[in-house]
Amino acid sequence: MLLELSWDQRTALLANDDPDFALYDAREENPLVLKDRLHNAVAEGRAAELAKGWRDSLDPQGRKLFLDIILPLSADHPELLDSLGAPQTLEIADVPQLTLALSGLEKLESSQHVTRAVKTAADRIATLDPAKATEILASTSNPDIREALMKRLPAQITDNFLAGLPPDRRDNVFAAQAAQSLTGTAPVTEVAASLGRMSTTSELDSQVKEVVSSYLEHSADATRVYDAALLIEDETLRTKFIQQTTATLAQLDPYEASHQLDRVMQSGHPIPDTAIVALIGQIRNDPEACRIWAQHLADPNLKQEMLSKYSQPSGGSSK
Repeated sequence: MLLELSWDQRTALLANDDPDFALYDAREENPLVLKDRLHNAVAEGRAAELAKGWRDSLDPQGRKLFLDIILPLSADHPELLDSLGAPQTLEIADVPQLTLALSGLEKLESSQHVTRAVKTAADRIATLDPAKATEILASTSNPDIREALMKRLPAQITDNFLAGLPPDRRDNVFAAQAAQSLTGTAPVTEVAASLGRMSTTSELDSQVKEVVSSYLEHSADATRVYDAALLIEDETLRTKFIQQTTATLAQLDPYEASHQLDRVMQSGHPIPDTAIVALIGQIRNDPEACRIWAQHLADPNLKQEMLSKYSQPSGGSSK
């Protein structure tokens, strides 16, 4: 036990690279030594290790040091408030300090640690003080904070929040939620439900494009988007997502876009003419492929136009 050691022995132990010595000392005595050790460990890039150790610091001394040291430092070192090490023993009296940490985290450039730290802080605030969380929900534009708060707050609060927003902001919230569910690990059925909440307003095209583009630019798995889109009940939304996914994917990988549309067709689902036209626009230098896809157009006039346009070998008519 550290209390049984001499000061020189404790100092020698604390000089080790293992942050557990510092955490152990916090449970025994000597908070000043701990504070210095914490700052040094953070400076050495060992913030994540320290965060994990806080799960064992449930005594009043460790809890107070978490509030006094870790929360302020988390604005510069989000690893300290990563969900892996966030204490579950915070109380409502700690919400102001937690809110201040969240405010600092919100200003940081997005990263894996920042996202987890933001969600952890927001989740704890919503659990401890729903009234404060509701205030934050009304003022924040950060989708990670908003998602964490809306998951934790009662449905009546989140429904009232959404109902009180002007249509454009409400649509932005739905679009942000759709993007979050798409890029996350939620089952496809949940993704479809999230996508289906988007409103069919005049801004729908641009919102769908933003959701789809942000996903496809960072993921090669277009299957997830198509599978979710096909489960959307609203026909307008379903069509928009298939169309925009195809248009965006065709710019990135025409072969994959062709494969995905073929997969949709083989499953028995209708393909919007707009999606086929978007694909043809990207493969126009391959007249034969264009003619094949033109055969699947539902509009007879459009089909005839496309077949005529690409009826000749590659040349002027395919430009």
